[in-house]
Amino acid sequence: AMADFQADDFVPPFQNKYFSADMMSKYEPLADAIVKVEQSEGRDDDAFKAFEEYWAKFMDFSWCSQWDGKRYDIVFYGMSGYTGYLMMEYLKRNALKKRKEDFTFAFAGRSIAKVAEMRDREFEGTEYADTPILTASFDDVVSVIDM
Repeated sequence: AMADFQADDFVPPFQNKYFSADMMSKYEPLADAIVKVEQSEGRDDDAFKAFEEYWAKFMDFSWCSQWDGKRYDIVFYGMSGYTGYLMMEYLKRNALKKRKEDFTFAFAGRSIAKVAEMRDREFEGTEYADTPILTASFDDVVSVIDM
């Protein structure tokens, strides 16, 4: 069976979901640029240049990103449940007490409200009470990239 498998036939699931014609159609400027290139049969240099510009934005997800530009040294994801509780306890009792270097960090999860509830309960009255919270879901690749 493996001998019959051609590497060219394999399309990773990530590519199927996020780099499909359906996803491209959601980015209207790219879809319009593709139509213009096709209509000109590739002869219109301006149409092709526009296509290349929109294609670059499509490939880096900047066309649909909500990222505010802030960077953190580390983002702790999944902070609303039991594992998040354990991580916050570890941070309070060990890492943040013994740190020798400053570092920036944020908490993240699918629900800002749930992560905020955990953060507020665990870090109330500390200098980390306002730790930033990001939202992300593994079902939404753009939110993960933004994180």
